[in-house]
Amino acid sequence: MMALFSLWLGAEDKGEGSSDIQRGPDRVFMPKKDFSAGVQFSYVDLFSKDSEYLMLLQHLDANGSLMTFAPYLDYTYKDNRSVGLRAKYSSAQGGISNADFSMLSDDLSFSFSDIEADSRSIQAEIFHRAYAPLDKNSRFGVFTDISLGYSYTRTSFSYNEESLDSYSAANRVKIAVHPGLMVFVTNSISTHVSIGIGGATYNHIDYYKNGEIVGTRDFSKVRFMLDILDISFGLSFHI
Repeated sequence: MMALFSLWLGAEDKGEGSSDIQRGPDRVFMPKKDFSAGVQFSYVDLFSKDSEYLMLLQHLDANGSLMTFAPYLDYTYKDNRSVGLRAKYSSAQGGISNADFSMLSDDLSFSFSDIEADSRSIQAEIFHRAYAPLDKNSRFGVFTDISLGYSYTRTSFSYNEESLDSYSAANRVKIAVHPGLMVFVTNSISTHVSIGIGGATYNHIDYYKNGEIVGTRDFSKVRFMLDILDISFGLSFHI
């Protein structure tokens, strides 16, 4: 089950003597000097019974959830081109109440239960957005976001409802790409949908136990693919 929702509020500076966005032959989808501020919210639920990739896990009972809250500021520096700043807070929780693991042999099997993980992340990013109208009235358009961001994530664990004295702290730098589709219902109301298609990341992770670092990992990766967990639906109000 997946439930995602995002809400954007926009405030525009159209310049002196202009009270409306003129969408037409000039093919301007987002006018110069437009300023917007808003917030994006998303929520995702995941359940083990919905997965088709856990063939080796028998009697698996697991679930997880992810919530994201992301305020932003955006300025259109020229027609159909904008830059912005976005802050993001994410909270993820997951647990396995029961699982038996079997690798086609009794010698390669084990079971575990009552394991919980809690992850909190803060992120700051800058992004550039390019628009392109699809119809002659510039009501339908596509856009592409390219963002550069830094995030810090701390993940802690618990067993049988008791907190463990170990956790991980991850620092990540990421370049991401999000294409999308936007529709202007009126000059002041628009809706959109976007999806992540990957990017490049560098990760540094420290593992702690009893307050001391017991392990470190550095790795980077480049991956481009549709991410169904990175879909957002939006509603924008332009005042």
